[in-house]
Amino acid sequence: MEHECGLLSAADAQTKMAAVMEQMLQGLNSVGHAVLSVDGSVPVHLKVVRTPPAPDHVADHHVPVWVGRRPPRLDHWDMTSQQIIPHIKGVAHVLKISALADVEVQLVKACVRNLLYYGLVELTSIFQYSNTYVVTPDITRLYSDPRLQDECCRAVARDECIPASMGNVFPLYCAMTHDRTLRDICTEHNMQTMRVNERKLVQFGLLRGLIRRVHKYPVHLPELAVGVPLTGRFPEDAYRLFDGRHSYDEICVREGLSSKELDDRIERDPSVIVLRK
Repeated sequence: MEHECGLLSAADAQTKMAAVMEQMLQGLNSVGHAVLSVDGSVPVHLKVVRTPPAPDHVADHHVPVWVGRRPPRLDHWDMTSQQIIPHIKGVAHVLKISALADVEVQLVKACVRNLLYYGLVELTSIFQYSNTYVVTPDITRLYSDPRLQDECCRAVARDECIPASMGNVFPLYCAMTHDRTLRDICTEHNMQTMRVNERKLVQFGLLRGLIRRVHKYPVHLPELAVGVPLTGRFPEDAYRLFDGRHSYDEICVREGLSSKELDDRIERDPSVIVLRK
């Protein structure tokens, strides 16, 4: 601008600069961008670039879920992402995606972190019918917000062409309590007749903050097993994960166990208790 119209050195520079600064201030503050041009000079485009926060830690047991629809085209992605993205379906955890895509797990985590950074995916826990969920205070939004209700009924429907009824969906969420597993709820309600997909119901509730997972954390208390035979107990090195900070999901994925197998082994070991939180 100085070369083209003497913005800084012209006789009326002070007046021009004041107008330019005012235009820039108003544009950046109101709409996040501004186009500056003085006396027909080449326009200068300014924009406020908002940097998203750094993505959360991605663990082996995390399940990436698309926030919207999966990208329809993959040819503009790098080769590694092209191998990984088809396996992100809101079902497989990171370690399983690594095996399915035949890609090293650290590369899968890097890909998922990249997708998280741009808001394309979110992380949820492993879906199992033995899981327990409870509603959060945000469930009241579903009761009072018609737009959220419409979005929910479409998202959780078994058939995309036939939305579920809020009269069926809301009681299902309210039935989620500390003492009931998802299997209990599905046994008590006919999901097919209600036109509700239980996996989508849980996924939508978690992503919108309407429900949360109640995780189980094993804790090793050696004093509980004093004088008890060693039969049925875990190997000593397994107890390193039983400190109340590692969830069932993390332990099962790391040790290659199913939730039921871990349950059965803990049941036989008197030195291990389970916290739910």
